[in-house]
This record gives sequence, structure tokens and C-alpha cells, in this order.
Amino acid sequence: MHPLFTAQDGGLARDEVCALARQRLVDQQWRVPSRIAAHEVPYDLRGVDLPQLDALFATAFDWQAAAPLMPSELVAALRTLVLTPDNQPYREAMPQMLAPTVDHSADLPGTSTLHPEAAARWEWPTMLLTSVIGVVTAIVLFIALQNAF
Repeated sequence: MHPLFTAQDGGLARDEVCALARQRLVDQQWRVPSRIAAHEVPYDLRGVDLPQLDALFATAFDWQAAAPLMPSELVAALRTLVLTPDNQPYREAMPQMLAPTVDHSADLPGTSTLHPEAAARWEWPTMLLTSVIGVVTAIVLFIALQNAF
């Protein structure tokens, strides 16, 4: 789930989305980490001090702040909150979220990645001979057409 938007917010124009986001931040109608259900908290954040995370996000989302939080400051503060000894067990025990990858290419016909052999390259004597034959043919045709008319 998105912290600011719901499924009903889809299809809005860019300006409407910005206005809606601003209004929800001002009204504090966004999914503050400390107010969401425990099972919805991402697994690797379950050992984080969520009220401190709320305060950090509130500071980061304050677009009228006299000194806005710079992205590098936000990242540093997030590291300080997330990379703690209390949260380490959750980070290390993060469940596998991706399905295991299995190579099925041998099972499916036509999925081979073998490439055909490269075509033989012409050597320069062959190219020179072909060019000379082409030029001579063009000259002969030109002379023949001159004499025909």
C-alpha cells in the first residue's frame, strides 16, 4: 500500500496528484509508520523505533520548512534509524521475497540461445575483383546505351 495514495486516486492529473499529496501531508492523512498494523510494517523495519521514523518523515515532508531536509540528510537519518542493533535480527532474517529461479530453457523448444556461425567474410582480392567486374560492366553498358540511341 502507498503511504499517501489509495486505489481510488488513480487517473488524476499531475497537478491534482500534487495537490492531493500536499493536502494529505498537511492534514496528516497519510499512513504514518507508527499507526499502521504491525503485520503491514515491512519485515526489515520491525525493529525500528517507528515514532522516530514518523518524526523523520514529517520533517522530510515539510515543504514549508525554513531549512528543508536534503536527500543526503534523509538517507543518513534513515541509516541511523534502520541500521541499529535492535533491528539487526529482522534485517538478517528477512524472508525470501523472490521466487526461486529455475532454468526451463532446456524444456522449451526454440528457446536456445545458440547463435548461428558468422558468415564468411570476403577477402580483399575477392572484393577487388568483384568491384572491377562491376565497374567494367557499368562502362560497357554505358557505351552500349550511348551507341544504341
